[in-house]
Amino acid sequence: MLRQKREEMIARVDEWRRSSMSVETFAQASGISKSTFNYWVRKLRDKAKPANAFPGFIEMRQSVPAKPLPEAKAKSDILVQPQIVLTFPSGLCLKIYG
Repeated sequence: MLRQKREEMIARVDEWRRSSMSVETFAQASGISKSTFNYWVRKLRDKAKPANAFPGFIEMRQSVPAKPLPEAKAKSDILVQPQIVLTFPSGLCLKIYG
């Protein structure tokens, strides 16, 4: 019984995705309450995400050659250059000096 309901709701959600209807309109036309249909849409969307969607470690490769910073002198006449430069997939660049 539960397996049959699950398979039916999977088919309904797939049908809704192919349609151009809103969730509310589709649920009403199908005779399903909006909250029940929303539950299944969320449940199936969350299940479709891979378990490692947000890995703890992301290997980053340098895709653009690093440009050297213009030489700047600190008070102690030591050249200030970043020791580590991290460029994240979002484009954020973190430079660590030291």
